Amino acid sequence: MPTRTIGLSTFVAMVAVCVTACGSMPDPIPMASVGASPALRPVVAGTTDQWMLRHLGDAAAPEEFDAIAATPAGFVVAGSSGAAAERPVALSSEDGVVWSGENVPNRAMHPVRLSAWGDRLLAIGEGSSNRCAHPGGEFDTWVRSNVGEWTEAPFAPTFCAGSGSGASVAYLNDRSWLALDGVADVPFLADSGDGLRWQDRSGLVGDLFIGSLVVDRDGLWLFGRARDGNPVVCHSAAGSTWTTTSLAGAGEIIGAVVVDGRVRALASNGERTLLLQRAQNDQWEATPVDGLPRETLARLVTVDDRVVAIGSRDDGTVEVRASRDGSRWVPVDLPRALEPGSSLVDVAVRAGTAVLVGQVPAPDGSVTVGAIWTGPAALLGG
Repeated sequence: MPTRTIGLSTFVAMVAVCVTACGSMPDPIPMASVGASPALRPVVAGTTDQWMLRHLGDAAAPEEFDAIAATPAGFVVAGSSGAAAERPVALSSEDGVVWSGENVPNRAMHPVRLSAWGDRLLAIGEGSSNRCAHPGGEFDTWVRSNVGEWTEAPFAPTFCAGSGSGASVAYLNDRSWLALDGVADVPFLADSGDGLRWQDRSGLVGDLFIGSLVVDRDGLWLFGRARDGNPVVCHSAAGSTWTTTSLAGAGEIIGAVVVDGRVRALASNGERTLLLQRAQNDQWEATPVDGLPRETLARLVTVDDRVVAIGSRDDGTVEVRASRDGSRWVPVDLPRALEPGSSLVDVAVRAGTAVLVGQVPAPDGSVTVGAIWTGPAALLGG
């Protein structure tokens, strides 16, 4: 595996190159401190009645919603039902207002991630069965056609690699790529031409803790952590050959997105959140991020021309923030009816309409059920 050097500008000192899994890693040059910018004070997001609660999951099942994606025809929400989340649930809507159920074939798995793949959707799921030696460490995939028909992948030992909730998916040259930090921290990377039958490519990236996988105009980017604890990024233009670069000194990589066609990553040095991006000379630069406390981030979603960070503060309060470029973040007003015990997990935008999904206490307070809100996309700010 070839290697490449990087440099970090004003805020980041030059670091050493990470070598392949078979070699040794040189001691990194420490990253320079970010500087004297004051610590950010938490900003409590407001609420607005412009978000409308459109659908609640069935409390008798109960139903929870974990993911949403926009399609050319509307929106699709997916999640689970049953006391042990043993059944999948999927809903679709043309406008985000009226929702109809869809039939999802399953082997006691349920979707936890949805992403658009042309006019199809790829769903990544998880569950527990006796098919794998480690209960709870099994993922699954489905492909939803443009007419709403779901096809589940045939089971293969590959699906015992780990849980789907930690998976990242990216698409390159009409192939889907899936990465996750598997059972016992064993890295897993695979690709598929149909989203149902997967080829294990884990050996291409070596031994690391896998984080976020994204794709931009230069190919695939896989962020992770080497066994010595230093962050790394692996790059491949076509998926066959990968280059690994050390980001030592950048702190912990907490997510990656694509903005204006170029990959960017968020990292935390323990005090501040940093934005890592490639300069014109292919070096990596780090700058401090304004308005995104580390504890806020649970999921990063790219919608239209902005990135949305979904998560919660230390006290459990739901918080959502948005950014145009990944460096400056502003709070997003949340549904006014969002009550204690609620959560938000995903967002999608289509034709000027934004749809939020999450969980809320059922009307009788007995269980938590899925909830769907709609509002104008302008509410996402940024």
